Amino acid sequence: MSSDTLSVDPESARDLEGHQGELSETMLISPPATDLPQLSSDDPGDSPIDPGSVSVLDEDVASDSAVTIVNPGFQGADGPPVHEFIQSSLPTNPTAPVPAASHSPQPSTAPISASSVDRVSPPSVSRTLFILVASYASALTIFLGYLWISDGLLRSRLESLPDLQPLRENEFTIPKIGETLPWGHTLKLGDIRRFGNVNVKVLRVSRGPVEFEYFQKVADAPDRKPTPPVLKLWLEFENVSQDQAFAPLDLRLMTNGYFDDNLRRHGNTFVRNRLETGEDAQLTFAMSHSPDDSMDIKGLEAGRILKPSEKCVVFIPLEEAGLDLLQGELVWRVQFRKGFHPESMHGVTTLIEVEFHSDDIRKES
Repeated sequence: MSSDTLSVDPESARDLEGHQGELSETMLISPPATDLPQLSSDDPGDSPIDPGSVSVLDEDVASDSAVTIVNPGFQGADGPPVHEFIQSSLPTNPTAPVPAASHSPQPSTAPISASSVDRVSPPSVSRTLFILVASYASALTIFLGYLWISDGLLRSRLESLPDLQPLRENEFTIPKIGETLPWGHTLKLGDIRRFGNVNVKVLRVSRGPVEFEYFQKVADAPDRKPTPPVLKLWLEFENVSQDQAFAPLDLRLMTNGYFDDNLRRHGNTFVRNRLETGEDAQLTFAMSHSPDDSMDIKGLEAGRILKPSEKCVVFIPLEEAGLDLLQGELVWRVQFRKGFHPESMHGVTTLIEVEFHSDDIRKES
């Protein structure tokens, strides 16, 4: 290691003593020693510095980064001035640009070590709690999937129901009162919708008596008195198939059902209050009238076979009992025939529900 010594006379030392605080701990020498500015020789404190007194060799700087500089200090008690030795570090690369010395301390721009920063650990979740939550979420997903699949199967089952023939005993399907029908099977007054090979248009709901006529037009035909006013749902059916002829509705399909041991009637054509969806709901069924009766319901075209593109208007009369209870929002469920299977030739039926209000009921003249 090499070092160079700068010697300054005592008089210059006193002048430089005032600038002692301005000396930086690190002294960087950028220009060559021969290019140093000369001080005026008139002032003892500004005596020129002999370039020979400062000898800094390029090879010394390149090979050693430590240079010793003498800073004139204070007068010793029993001897010559005591000099303060400052050891500074020079860059090992002499060609690199050297920044100018600053009198004020500069903030450090060195990166802060990651280990010196206190890290806050995120809150952790216990393994047991995580397993419980994950298990609950999985079970809930499976349960919802089951409900979705079962609901889809139920709706598909109600989309197409078997016809009356050739059903075996107890094979007739009667869904529960509160079961939701497939999408699109709930209509309002004035709606028209296609189901299979038939278009159905909901015309109106009226209130009036049901009249009868003898099935044969003879002069001495028996007579039957009309019924008291009852509710009637009017529907228009149109056969939109290309090659099928069938009756969308007939008396057997309209009035089909049974009575249980408690003499409670069950069937698929009835009216109920919209809010009553339980098994104890008050139902008013279609009027019971046997197809074998010698007296037909006058004006009822139920049972008429429609050829492709043909239309007919059918009304469904209700039984007389329970009409006074039908107030407010009401639902009328109807089962009808939408065609037949092309291979088995068996009829295919479906269900619709017509929503209306008791204020929508028209009084017949």
